[in-house]
Amino acid sequence: MRLEGRVALITGSSRGIGRATALMMAREGADIVVNGRSEERIWNVVAEIESLGRRALAAPADVGVTSEVNAMVERAVETFGRIDILVNNAGGTFPAPYRFFLDYSLEDWWKVVDLNLTSQFLCCRAVVPHMKKNNWGRIIGVSSIAAVWGVPTLWSPAYCAAKAGVLGLTKQLALELGPYGITINAVSPVDTITERMEELSSGTSAWPESGEETVARYKTYPLRRLAEATEVASVILFLSSEEASYISGENLIVSGASYGRWAQSRFLQIEREKAEALRKGNEP
Repeated sequence: MRLEGRVALITGSSRGIGRATALMMAREGADIVVNGRSEERIWNVVAEIESLGRRALAAPADVGVTSEVNAMVERAVETFGRIDILVNNAGGTFPAPYRFFLDYSLEDWWKVVDLNLTSQFLCCRAVVPHMKKNNWGRIIGVSSIAAVWGVPTLWSPAYCAAKAGVLGLTKQLALELGPYGITINAVSPVDTITERMEELSSGTSAWPESGEETVARYKTYPLRRLAEATEVASVILFLSSEEASYISGENLIVSGASYGRWAQSRFLQIEREKAEALRKGNEP
């Protein structure tokens, strides 16, 4: 097994890409620290991992809060004696309804930046000293295709900037941590089938596309579908393994060649309509 004897801490692993990664790593021999905010979901994933014959630790914590991150890492080390792999997967965007740049408050900005970028800094800072002791470590930061292309959506201002920040953090830490046998890379997925994505496109949220519009847009992608959570998880698994021992400071894009297709979405039409209305309102 590729991760036999390793211990992985995966933030945001109670569902979606994080859960898929946790189960995939467990099947490859790793013990898992399961993090999230919903204790019910966390314990469900813990049970799934234990059913695979691996150990798991339930670690509910807000990874944007220093004290909670430090306590989570201390518990993990007390339980398993080490942390070999850190997957910074927790992230997301709010508030709802989604807002354009000119409608964003500074408070909203910092909430999204803290969740998607500051959390990764805090987790790295807490875990790296333990990796240094063993002169070995793997860190994977989940970014987004929004960091690479820019995405004309209502969440763009803070989310795109924070996810781009993950790429900068990855580049810098690769230089600083390399001498200690620690590699760090980022993974940038396009839209992925998760519980959250299904909620957004089901018509039960403030997502500005109908489910039918969303499906129609996905069918314009070259592969005619979204990514599966396991397809992103498999990239994270690879970067966590010995097979990726000389890959560091990189960003692996998991897009299915779908670049540019967002421009055909309902989001861009809405943004243009708002810009036109604003322009007309400023005319004498």
